[in-house]
Amino acid sequence: MSSLLPYLIDVERSRIFEEPQLTVALLPQELLSLLRPEISRSQFSWRQPGLREGSSIKKDKSKFQINLDIQHFSPDDITVKIVDGFVVVEALHEEKQDQHGWVSRRFTRRCPIPEGCDTDAVESRLSSDGVLTVSMPLQRRISNERRVPIIQTGPVKISDEPKPECVDSIETPPANGE
Repeated sequence: MSSLLPYLIDVERSRIFEEPQLTVALLPQELLSLLRPEISRSQFSWRQPGLREGSSIKKDKSKFQINLDIQHFSPDDITVKIVDGFVVVEALHEEKQDQHGWVSRRFTRRCPIPEGCDTDAVESRLSSDGVLTVSMPLQRRISNERRVPIIQTGPVKISDEPKPECVDSIETPPANGE
């Protein structure tokens, strides 16, 4: 346990990197953050594009919406697809040179589509600050109950005067001349 003690105490260790995107391996603090709720996962959100602030998945009464922060990708690098009940967002850019050397990025997010969403009406929008919004409306629920309209056709034929009661009677014809 003594070998883990420095990591339990030094939760800021991941900030020693000037360019966090250059690191690839999962740091011990990040593993421990899963076990210790007081260490916020947001400290390490730079390690997973799409989990930064402003990224979310929401469903309300009218729509299902996904917001992803993918600011390191241009619109040509991004694809949004519906595949087997999932929204699949992929982004890829080949090696590009930056101030520290060469960098390439790849991002994939698969989100299950909740039941009742209209996948034929899906929309995606990319804001100028790099937030991709994918949304689709929820379909109206089909009810077994249907209201039938009443059509008025003319004047009322019912009067307030009492009517004599109808009595059904059967008359028998007289027998042989009686």
